[in-house]
Amino acid sequence: MKPNDPIRDVVRVAEAGDKPKPEEKEIFVDAKGAVKTGLLASVRAHRRYVARANYEVEVRSEATLRDFENNHTVVVPYRCRVKIAGSCDTAVVGLFHHDHEPWYVFREEVQKAVSDWWKRSGRQLGLPAKVAVYRSRTRIADEVAKWLAARGLAVDWVAEVDGWDAPAIELKDLAFDVRVSDYPDKTYLLKLSLELQVSSSSGALDPKQPQTESAWIERVTDASRAVVRSQVSLHTYFHDRDALEQALRAGLDRELDRFGRKCGWMVAKTEAPEHAKKSWRDVEFDWQALHGRVVKFNVRLETFIESSGEPLYARHGRPDLDKWFKANLADASKELLLKSDFTVLTPAYADELRNKLEANIKERAASIGIGLRALVLQSKLPEWKYLERFEVVVPQRRYQSVTADFPVQFDMVITGSFGSLDDIQELAWPTDKVEAEVIKVAENAAAGAVRDVRVEDYLTRFEPGTDNPVMPGTNKLVAQGTAAPEYVRDRIAAQVRRGLEDQLSMKVVSVYVRQRDTELIEFMRTFARADDAVFNDVVAKPSDWTFDAQEFKLEVAVRLNGIGPRRAFELKQKNLSPDTIFNTIRRWLQVELESSESAMFALFTSSRDDPLRVKVAKALQEQASASYDAGIELVSFRVLQSDIAKLDQAKKMLQHQEAYLKFVEAKQRINHSAERVDGALAHTDDMQELARKNRLAEAEAIAQKRIGIIKDAPLESDLEADLNLLDEQARRLEAAGGVPALPKAPGKSSRKVNGPDDTKPGPKPY
Repeated sequence: MKPNDPIRDVVRVAEAGDKPKPEEKEIFVDAKGAVKTGLLASVRAHRRYVARANYEVEVRSEATLRDFENNHTVVVPYRCRVKIAGSCDTAVVGLFHHDHEPWYVFREEVQKAVSDWWKRSGRQLGLPAKVAVYRSRTRIADEVAKWLAARGLAVDWVAEVDGWDAPAIELKDLAFDVRVSDYPDKTYLLKLSLELQVSSSSGALDPKQPQTESAWIERVTDASRAVVRSQVSLHTYFHDRDALEQALRAGLDRELDRFGRKCGWMVAKTEAPEHAKKSWRDVEFDWQALHGRVVKFNVRLETFIESSGEPLYARHGRPDLDKWFKANLADASKELLLKSDFTVLTPAYADELRNKLEANIKERAASIGIGLRALVLQSKLPEWKYLERFEVVVPQRRYQSVTADFPVQFDMVITGSFGSLDDIQELAWPTDKVEAEVIKVAENAAAGAVRDVRVEDYLTRFEPGTDNPVMPGTNKLVAQGTAAPEYVRDRIAAQVRRGLEDQLSMKVVSVYVRQRDTELIEFMRTFARADDAVFNDVVAKPSDWTFDAQEFKLEVAVRLNGIGPRRAFELKQKNLSPDTIFNTIRRWLQVELESSESAMFALFTSSRDDPLRVKVAKALQEQASASYDAGIELVSFRVLQSDIAKLDQAKKMLQHQEAYLKFVEAKQRINHSAERVDGALAHTDDMQELARKNRLAEAEAIAQKRIGIIKDAPLESDLEADLNLLDEQARRLEAAGGVPALPKAPGKSSRKVNGPDDTKPGPKPY
């Protein structure tokens, strides 16, 4: 056994002490090649083998062939993968049961298979043995595999004969002229670098093969010229390097095969094309409209050369395409837009013009071999911006309102568009006056709209939301949900819209009017948004009470709801502030309180319905409106907390004054009753007179008691119940007869009462 015997891992002759592994199998064969089994197999066996099924090993070795024509031996190196594919018994008996080791047997069987192929098929090729093996190596591999498969082995066999190639010949930087198939009028330079490999075994198939490098260069050059002249177009030469090299390789292989050579690697270089295979180019040209207007066009197009168009382009002298397209685009546009004015060049017409222009230029370009794939037409017409939505800012300025000496100030932003260039033809060229004309028409329309606007509406009803509450009571009206008026902003916008549509045929999208009377409006807002003024030093003193009353200090809060526009200019010029008006209101308030009747103080409360509060608020509003065109509101009107006790004491004094008045009324009634009794006694007899005197005395006592109750009652007491009881007793005496009824109390007299009767002054009770 040799150390490099790879077959041993598949099958081996077992020696003494050679025990098989678990995956291996022992095979006992007698002298006749029969497999022995059973208990006596090892005794009867001639030889013992150890084999392993389906275990693959790699084998490298050589086979030899005798080439009698050349009188030399050809060595065929090979490599293969080997394994027992079926039964180990079959492989051992069919192949390895010999007097030699399995390794020797395997190589001999491969040798037989190669020799068998050579005897049967190889000699019939008429080639030297080495050439035949090289060209038939795949077929030989199949023959060897079948040969060994019949003997129980699976073999992947490969003849390693690729290394038989002779040294390759490298030819670098060959440069020579060629003529292409479809344009032989001119020669073009072709550069080649390539390698010539051996395609046969001997390299001596043709005794006339080149023997020097220069001879090989001449042969390659001639063959390459023939290939280009017959198979390569001008388009392929310039733009398809792969197709060019493929044609050259195939042509050279056919030409050099008889020399036992073929083309290995190859690099072909050509002249740079005078036109790219495809390219984008930008072209600008001018077109003059009917009335002299020059319109600049920008065209972006993709050009290419078809394979059939390259010779045609070459025959036309390969013109400068940028100049060529500029001239032809200008000429084609002139034809398509003959007797047209620039107003036809609307965005809607752009696509139609592009399609016509593209068709025209395609036809012209095809005549010189140029193809056109896409064309994008862009006109540099500035008036197109007016066909889409655009914006114009009308600067702020003053407009005269219906109110004398009261101009208003605002600016406008107008958004709209025009339907066609015909609408603005006279305004757009030669000088663009479109925006200036829009501003002019808008200002005239706005001036007409404002001429009928009252300043009150402008300041308080300019836009929804009434964000200018500068007039007295304005925000109150909005808060109470009064119907929204026609806003001044809308009136101006509507008039401007009509003016632009009627005079300029403009499609108005929106008109935004923005107030700019900032100084006056802000001045008026200072009054509408002034903080409430609180007076803590206002004095109220009832001057008409019958007792010495004290002064009361009131807390009065006044709110200023703004000033009217008619006085706004005057007040602004005088630099009047809300504090000035509040100081005046303070003086008016004091005067009004001093002139109020005392009855008002008797009913004074903190309620908004308090008569004194209502009276004072009304008087102050009338004076503020007359003096300042201002609105005011009494927010609070109450006695200071520190004077509440004094107010309670005054109310008690009023209560005593009322009790004293009732006493006077009762005494008057008794005096009238006594006078009536005296008259009656003059006409009655003595008995009747006595009875009546008694009843009169009783009535007198009742009256005196009544007066005493009134005089002695506490301040907080209720006198009505006691007085009603005495009145009931007096009515009973009257019913008994002889006593005239007490006269009813006279109507309430003025609070200015000085004594017990109406004629004589008397002392005050307090």
